[in-house]
Amino acid sequence: MSKNIKINSSAKVILILGLAAIILGIAGYIKFSKQKELNIVFIYLDALRQDHLGCYGYNRETSPNIDKLAQNGVLFKNAFAQAPCTFPSVHSTLTSKYASNFLTICRLEREHLTLSEALKHAGYYTVAFSSSPIVTGRKTNHSLGGFDQGFDLFDDSIYSGKKWNWQWRSPEGVIEHALEWLDENQRRNFFLFLYIMDPHCDYRPPEPYRSLYDPDFKGKNPVMGGHPTYYESKILRGLSTDLADRDIKHFVALYDGEIKYADAQIGRLLRKLQQLNLDKNTLVILTSDHGEEFFDHGGVKHCYTLYNELIKIPLIMRYPSLISGGSEVNEIIQSIDILPTILEIVDIEKPEVIKGESLLPLIRGKDTNWRDYAISESPIVDAKAIVTKKWKYIHHFETRLIRDDLCDKYKKGKELYDLENDPKELTNLYVENIEIAEELYNKMIHLLSESERERLKLGKALELDKKTKEELQSLGYLK
Repeated sequence: MSKNIKINSSAKVILILGLAAIILGIAGYIKFSKQKELNIVFIYLDALRQDHLGCYGYNRETSPNIDKLAQNGVLFKNAFAQAPCTFPSVHSTLTSKYASNFLTICRLEREHLTLSEALKHAGYYTVAFSSSPIVTGRKTNHSLGGFDQGFDLFDDSIYSGKKWNWQWRSPEGVIEHALEWLDENQRRNFFLFLYIMDPHCDYRPPEPYRSLYDPDFKGKNPVMGGHPTYYESKILRGLSTDLADRDIKHFVALYDGEIKYADAQIGRLLRKLQQLNLDKNTLVILTSDHGEEFFDHGGVKHCYTLYNELIKIPLIMRYPSLISGGSEVNEIIQSIDILPTILEIVDIEKPEVIKGESLLPLIRGKDTNWRDYAISESPIVDAKAIVTKKWKYIHHFETRLIRDDLCDKYKKGKELYDLENDPKELTNLYVENIEIAEELYNKMIHLLSESERERLKLGKALELDKKTKEELQSLGYLK
């Protein structure tokens, strides 16, 4: 038997408001899910050269899983990092600002809006796993941290532990953490940021990758151990080394072994997304912060020059609902374009403070007025480069931030290269083409902030306050 239920006026108001809140909440959720049905996986591989991947034409099979990712997505053939070293490069990508904003800091400052913050504010669950001692949330022996900004979870424990592999910065560790998290958190609308330290030196992949490409080499211990840092100081000061071509080839073989090792782990991640039925609605992005030099211009490692082996980076995006498999984009693009591309895909309005442009028009083949340049900047030698399809201009401002003991080859003044006819940047054509160089210089300077233009105009070195100097000294970047 039914009963008549009497509700007083106050209760009626509360009930009506409650029902309205529920209805509005449901409507809001439906609107949210319609706009942002996808997840995002962003994979960084530290020091990965573009031209050492099969999808970019490399003759070794170093990257079958990355190649497959490219086959199912879009490959950007002319992508450039904003700096040849980790701090300013990753800072630029995560904030979509030029490296000039980050040349004197080793932390990610809270004043800058980051990709993870924008996604978190839009309702994404943001999580990161990093095996880098630099890309950390906390202060380490190599970093002042700050990369955890905007993340619900930032796990940087992998770099300091040996749980996953004998190597402290194992890509296996990053992927294992990610797989465990995915098994336990099969939620929609997540942003998963994975920073893999390999193939950064030292080049010490585990077997069978260590012996994969040069198993019979017997030579110097630093070369056998994949330790180019042993030679770095001599090279920077212009001193001779006893490195032969055969030694360099072995460094490259070990480096390629690290790529193959990291690629195998990425394959595990891609298969997991498929097993969980997440691959169709997950945007996967793969890139690097910079490349690596193997005596291309007489040096090793990275940071000290702005040649393409250091600043031309891989960039691949896969999202089946939007991107046709096997697509290629040949326009000049910058790493600062990644953030606005993600924001447009998930329907988040582009903040005015960011400098990059969405790549979606290029992906769709609808942009006929795309910019024709990229900018990259080095804090160590205070040099800047502007790249077009035809030309590369590098300007050294003859001020020093970190190293004032570099030999003359790192103080070249003005360099101009014809990339169409000299892709390895071996012949400086500045003297023969001063007008072209000046035009490129003026375009580059115009793009910088007013404060940076003023600094360069006055010929001032990058300024460091007392605290920053002390911090850089504690990290070993300043003497």
